Amino acid sequence: MYGLIVIGLAFAPYAFSQPKVGLWLSLALIMIASLIAPPAGFEFGIGYSPELPYWAVATCIVFAALLFRYFYVPASDVDRNASLPASFRAFVAVVVFSGLLGIVRLYSVLNVAKQFYGCLLFCAYFLFAVRFANNERDISYVLDRARKAGLVCALVYIVIYLCRVPTEGFRKELTILSAYAGGLAVLYLPSLVNSRRMSERLRTAMPMLVLLTVPFFGQYKRAILAVVICGLLVIGLRSLSRRRRYLYTILAFLAFTAAIATNALNPIGAYFSKYESLRLLFPEDIQSSYSVYLRLEELRQMVDSLGGVPMFGTGMGSTVTWYDPYSRAWVEQETMTTGWGYLIVKTGIVGTAIFIWFAAHTIRSSLARPLTGLRLGLFLLFVFQLLQMVADPFFLHFMTSLWAGMTCGFLHITNALSKRAEQIAWAGE
Repeated sequence: MYGLIVIGLAFAPYAFSQPKVGLWLSLALIMIASLIAPPAGFEFGIGYSPELPYWAVATCIVFAALLFRYFYVPASDVDRNASLPASFRAFVAVVVFSGLLGIVRLYSVLNVAKQFYGCLLFCAYFLFAVRFANNERDISYVLDRARKAGLVCALVYIVIYLCRVPTEGFRKELTILSAYAGGLAVLYLPSLVNSRRMSERLRTAMPMLVLLTVPFFGQYKRAILAVVICGLLVIGLRSLSRRRRYLYTILAFLAFTAAIATNALNPIGAYFSKYESLRLLFPEDIQSSYSVYLRLEELRQMVDSLGGVPMFGTGMGSTVTWYDPYSRAWVEQETMTTGWGYLIVKTGIVGTAIFIWFAAHTIRSSLARPLTGLRLGLFLLFVFQLLQMVADPFFLHFMTSLWAGMTCGFLHITNALSKRAEQIAWAGE
């Protein structure tokens, strides 16, 4: 665990001197941490995980270096032109308000700090992305290095997993590397679709398959399903018709919802349920799957205990208590296993509405023009991350929020550059 802090200290000088390097190193740090110091408890807050404070300190060291650099380097012309969306500013305000609400209500200062830290990283890395990688070349550089770091970590994970198969068999593992590997795999989809030669497709597919092996071995259902949805979406998003792009995006979210809320996938689950090692990855009945059932039960009890959905939430630092019918025990935890539930509890109706406004603004700005190349990959990654919110607070927990903030920042920059290029083209005509 102390090794994480050492790695953070080693990364910090690079983050300050070369901030765009610090962006991908921030992601690499989380992926490395998942290998050398995996949390002993449940990764998003149920149970005590002594490793997570070290994760937080290590990420905070790199974050502090980038933050100091952010105020040390003046804003460029690109920063001034790519003005921050009002929805992002509003979300920053609601995060600050929720943190102050937790302090006013005298919650544990440590709990307030931990929960506020995750939201702070999302907002900060959005700003870092806009400042330090404000052109497509720099964004491509950061993503390329992140993919390479992900491939190395994925290969290490696969070797470790296979070495343990003779004694432990194929098993479900809770590792945040599954989410990172699944998201990085999505970035290969545009190249895979655009490749004309079989040899080019094979070169693109190989690293993608290596990354997808991590969520497959870890039986990370939501990541695999989100990759499949993005794979179907990549074809429709290249359409020149704006209506079709909106239609395909809406259908993608509806397909994901139908997959987890109906029995549409039950035939697939019935086939794979006879294999013990794949039974949890493809449940015979997804609605009765314990993970889905527990998330819905937890959310139901949270809403009931609050007497409905509060306007401003309970604030950062609050804890929630609910009854787990499987273990037959009362569980007190700082976060929730459903991202939307976590957002509702901590920030209330107002905070949830503002987050939806921000997501809708990002989608609308992205779909305003045909998506190709880098913009297409970033939008697919954003969709992948947004889909994860049904199962965990991806945009709000420090293990993933910095990546979500970075993705949104990159997408904001590429959308602004695309809009400017279109305006210049019209002016030239």
